[in-house]
Amino acid sequence: MGQIMKITCTACKKEWECMTGCGLSHACLQDAAHEFVKEVAAEITREAEEEEFPAFDFAFHISKCDGCGSMVSVPVLKMMDCDAEYIGNCPVCGHEVELVTKIDNISCPVCGRVSLAAEESGLWD
Repeated sequence: MGQIMKITCTACKKEWECMTGCGLSHACLQDAAHEFVKEVAAEITREAEEEEFPAFDFAFHISKCDGCGSMVSVPVLKMMDCDAEYIGNCPVCGHEVELVTKIDNISCPVCGRVSLAAEESGLWD
């Protein structure tokens, strides 16, 4: 079960809702791969075909996009056997994103201040 996180800038009051974690539908590698653009999903499938039982880790992560100035959720998939990692692009504008590991160290993409806070606002599956 995943969480919905409400990200708020205490300085400019901008808010975003971001999904984190994964749901039951992401237990299958093919379903998790569908969260990526077609070309990346095909690459993930090719990597998986090289293993009899491909081991992977999948989850949505909070990310910062400097392209459109948003906090977004992106899919992240790690193939354990080949150490490949796939990180989705911004779902709003398509740019590469910066994965957020600690929200209080990230500057707001709107005002630039280091004043972001996160709180759980719900669950999803």
